[in-house]
Amino acid sequence: MNLSQNRHQLAKILVPTDFSPASDAATDYALFLAAQADAEVDLLYVWDPRAEGKEGGRAILFAESSRGVKMESRLAQPRDDKIHFRGRVEFGDVCAAIVRVAADDHFDLIVMGLRARARLSHLVVGHLARRVAARTECPVITLGESPTRGVGRVFAGGAREGHTVESRAPV
Repeated sequence: MNLSQNRHQLAKILVPTDFSPASDAATDYALFLAAQADAEVDLLYVWDPRAEGKEGGRAILFAESSRGVKMESRLAQPRDDKIHFRGRVEFGDVCAAIVRVAADDHFDLIVMGLRARARLSHLVVGHLARRVAARTECPVITLGESPTRGVGRVFAGGAREGHTVESRAPV
């Protein structure tokens, strides 16, 4: 992919994160793409208090939580100064929030990490990527925890075409 010829086609990249090694790999890949295409990157954490079993989760200051500290740390890591890189937090259902942010802010690409902690966890996370891809109009790239494998999945089509296409692609 020659991104220098497609600078206007890839202007905004969304990276949903749970701060896992796979999410870090996805963030690094998104920053690499952004440097090639002069794009901006938004790191998105979705806090779903229901999934964490906490009532009134919004009352806790995100900046003081362990996830808030991880967000600040990730945003402070060295990177190309020309890349606009920011963090944001949304509340609610993870899939719905990712899809809403991608649509409302007109993102061109979503890059997601896939964790492989356990077989069931992998299936659930992979399912999230498929659900996001089916509901959004921009492509979704997924990466595993190990960037040395060099293989990711690209989900294309999405809501715009009424279906998704999954393929393994070198990244």
